[in-house]
Amino acid sequence: MPTWLNSLLVLFANNGLQPAVKTSLGRSVAFLLLALASCGPKSPAHESGSSDAKALYRQHCVVCHGADGTLALHGAADLSKSQLSLEERVHQIAKGKNTMPSFGAVLKEEEILSVAQYIETFRK
Repeated sequence: MPTWLNSLLVLFANNGLQPAVKTSLGRSVAFLLLALASCGPKSPAHESGSSDAKALYRQHCVVCHGADGTLALHGAADLSKSQLSLEERVHQIAKGKNTMPSFGAVLKEEEILSVAQYIETFRK
């Protein structure tokens, strides 16, 4: 799935149908996003079974956390200031927290671990 489409789906999933878009147009857009999500090739990381942490981070996290972890969009944590342990970070990625969706059903355990380890490189 293209990164831009994944980003839209994450934002849509987090916000749902806001009052301004609870119209037939809003429902049409939601349907279109879901239809587009099912089209096209899988991401290279999933095709090869690779746990390329940077690619996984870009695909699933960059829209809210930014390329360097400091974006903090939609209430997302600034990852450069995170005090979470590796174990806590793995749990949070797998289960989600507040506006962050869970990725336990989307990513394999080793992919979650590799993303959690990659995020540690953002600490200042």
